Amino acid sequence: HCADVSNPLKPWNLYREWCQRLMREFYAQGDLEKKHNLSVSPFMDRNDGKINTVNCQLYFMDAVSSSLFSVFGQFIRSQLPDSVAYADLFSACLTKNRKKLAELKENPSIKTDKNEPESI
Repeated sequence: HCADVSNPLKPWNLYREWCQRLMREFYAQGDLEKKHNLSVSPFMDRNDGKINTVNCQLYFMDAVSSSLFSVFGQFIRSQLPDSVAYADLFSACLTKNRKKLAELKENPSIKTDKNEPESI
């Protein structure tokens, strides 16, 4: 399961690319849901001014990634001592990416058109 949600642990340039891909997929799904008169799923409405890559990813990190990978890191440190460097790298990337997203949220002047995934 960790592999499915591991993007926040990647270096910023890779993480950013996957965030943009994810939001394009989310918005495309939301567009189809609207087209078929269905309720639009959370985070998938490109016309909702509150939905953007930064807010979506900060929520995901706070709700899922941080606690999941904290426990996973503890497991690596206790069961796979030869892999501790990986746990440290993952933790550092997660921390740096969360900090970068928080900075982007604090500076709204860098936001782009809400109808397109931002170039975060």
